[in-house]
Amino acid sequence: MEHEPVIAAVLGAAVQIPLGAAPATGAEWQLEPTAAVRVIEPTADQGGPSAPGGAAPQALTVVPQQLGQLTLHLRLVRPWEPDQPIRSITCVLDVSAP
Repeated sequence: MEHEPVIAAVLGAAVQIPLGAAPATGAEWQLEPTAAVRVIEPTADQGGPSAPGGAAPQALTVVPQQLGQLTLHLRLVRPWEPDQPIRSITCVLDVSAP
């Protein structure tokens, strides 16, 4: 499991979690269920084009619902193989008051 750096966030404000490149295999990032954040949507990063059939940079936008350090667990999975993640990330949001 990879560990991402701590990401500063503000309670109630959207923040993007960079997820790196996702292979073009139908896989999608899934956040393990938590009431600590509300997921806006996974998005393709605007960092630049990828090669046809290649990996596309990804980001997940969330809105923190609690103060403090929130540990989020994300898995890159194929919908038909949910118990066989391709990649896992643990991300920490350091959420402060507005």
